Amino acid sequence: MTRQISDTLLFEGKKHLLNTEILEVFFKNNAQKRPKIEIMCSALWRGYIASFEIVNGELQISDVRWLMDINFRMESKLNDLFLNKKADWYSGLIRIDDFGGEFDIEPENGIFEYLEILNGNFVKRLKFNYTELQKFKEEQYQYFIISDDVEPIYELFRKNNASGLVNEDSVNTIIKKHIMRYTTKVYVS
Repeated sequence: MTRQISDTLLFEGKKHLLNTEILEVFFKNNAQKRPKIEIMCSALWRGYIASFEIVNGELQISDVRWLMDINFRMESKLNDLFLNKKADWYSGLIRIDDFGGEFDIEPENGIFEYLEILNGNFVKRLKFNYTELQKFKEEQYQYFIISDDVEPIYELFRKNNASGLVNEDSVNTIIKKHIMRYTTKVYVS
């Protein structure tokens, strides 16, 4: 599988490659605004590269460049898509440590960092060693699974489960494994 070109986030003067496709949250709720993909690239299936930054406590989109041709010519669609640069449509945890990348590795000697974003507002920076991260993920999962936030995920799996092979336990296993991606807020302190 070809590694995908990452979106980026500028935070405290450092550019971070993202493993989260923040803009997909916007397009999920605004499908009519997604520019049509005219050309496909195996390293850029989504057809765009988005850049974000934290400015004055807000997550802002600084650019979104669309793939225009096979020569990898990119064209900014920022002004076509956004009047307001604040990403107030996004809530979640953005991983900014050096281990995130495409594969989300978690070496036992690593330090892991996330930014908590709520409705486009930067809430806080979370920093964990390996043991702390595992504890945090378990607690997040336990709270998430009893929250109302889990229902849309169950509904998605129900809708796409015509064979009946996926049950709630298997969905919970998937959620637990990827809790940091499913989480849109921090449940534990």
